[in-house]
This record gives sequence, C-alpha cells and structure tokens, in this order.
Amino acid sequence: MDETETLTNSIEKTGAAAAETPAQKKRRERTQQLMQDPPSREQLEQELVRMRTGRKRGRVLRSIVMTIITVAAAAALVSTLFLPILRIYGTSMAPTLEEKDLVVAVKTNHVHQGELVKYWSSG
Repeated sequence: MDETETLTNSIEKTGAAAAETPAQKKRRERTQQLMQDPPSREQLEQELVRMRTGRKRGRVLRSIVMTIITVAAAAALVSTLFLPILRIYGTSMAPTLEEKDLVVAVKTNHVHQGELVKYWSSG
C-alpha cells in the first residue's frame, strides 16, 4: 500500500470526507461532469441569452413596481395637501349637495360670494 492509499483510508476512517455538505457534494459532482463533458459553444451562448433575458425581466418588473409606488405616493400627497375629497353628511347643503355626495375641494385663501366653503375648526 502506498502513501496516498494510506492517507485516503485514514481520512475515510476519521470521517473528514463525510463532513462535506450536500451543496458541496453537488458542486463537486457538477464540476467533475463538466470536466468530462464540457458544454458546446451553442449551449454557452443559449445560457448567456437566458441569463440576460432574466436580468431584463427583473429590471422591468422592478421599474414597474417602483413606478406604481411613486404614482400612488404622489396621488396620496396631492389628495391630502391640495385636493381633499369630502363626503357630504346630512341634508344641510340640500338641494345643492345631497347626502353621501363626493366633493373634490380646492384649498385656497380667496373665497368669493356664492362659492361653497368647508370650514374646519380645531377648537
């Protein structure tokens, strides 16, 4: 028995070879398979195209999601600060406004005779 066989046998007996994780084992087996049967140029080009297409899809999807979030945030900001939407409760505004009507208000400091005004008092 030569030194290599002795060393291999002692490693197997101590369990050092068994310490390999399943992921490491799979990677080692895949590497050995590729070394025996390397992919063709066409296969490599197809894989490259597949990877680039996947990246493009990811970028487009991320862009769409970010656009939707931005538009929603802008709409919420505009509706809260500049154009609040009000629901009419009660009949005090009849016949101009009926119960449960929706009104889009415009915030302003300039009020003229004949305009509808919503006044909010905090006290």
